[in-house]
Amino acid sequence: MGVFDVASPLFAWVDGLMSGVPDTVRLLLWAAVAGVASMALYRVTSNQAKLTAIKADMAALRQEIAAFDGPFSGMWKLVGRNLRLALRQLWVTFVPAVIASVPVIFLLVWVSNSFDATMPAPGEPVEVEAFAGDGETLPDLQWRGEGVRAQGDGTWTAAWPNAGRHLELLGEGDEVMLTLPPPAPVGVVHQRRWWNTLLGNPAGYLPPGPVDAVEIDLPRREYLPFGPDWLRGWIPLFFAVVIAVSLLLKIVWRLH
Repeated sequence: MGVFDVASPLFAWVDGLMSGVPDTVRLLLWAAVAGVASMALYRVTSNQAKLTAIKADMAALRQEIAAFDGPFSGMWKLVGRNLRLALRQLWVTFVPAVIASVPVIFLLVWVSNSFDATMPAPGEPVEVEAFAGDGETLPDLQWRGEGVRAQGDGTWTAAWPNAGRHLELLGEGDEVMLTLPPPAPVGVVHQRRWWNTLLGNPAGYLPPGPVDAVEIDLPRREYLPFGPDWLRGWIPLFFAVVIAVSLLLKIVWRLH
């Protein structure tokens, strides 16, 4: 579990309380929660009084620039003041904006693992492909279990196992590299990376060795009944709601 996975058990527990609610509705609710939490944090941590004063100074300065009828050197002074005010505004909002992004990151990590892929139905054929690390060659990999057909070097079609059964990908010395079904519906199982300290892989990791990653072509969930494949997944819908809720609260709370 990575740093940004700490809140995932809590999210999963709350989501479990809504088990009867359709996936799309739950996704919309979590996106709305992310938007509200983000803007609420920004409202609390940002200095709105200072930002209001900066906005007023910038508006007055723009009027002065528009009405200016003097030498070019005088205009440069006004432009320089405007730039300094813009940089000051950026500085005042930078830290609150970073703080406001924290709940979105925590939710994003959990949502990506919970609303993206899904486990296939028993017997459904699934493509599995192994990749060697840089400068490595794939060892002789074998499967323990029935229903796996080789398609090429490091590529197989596996019939998804029935409930209570599993398939095991074996490496050198019959070491178990990967088990199907994995602990979570994640399409890539790889060796542990440095960034897994921040973002863990709920499907686990491959043992050290020449096999760097194994991709499992799990079916992807669709939340929109129209558009190209990339539009039907969770990402466009989630971020559209987060942005819409954030903009609405910005207007309602009159945030700068």
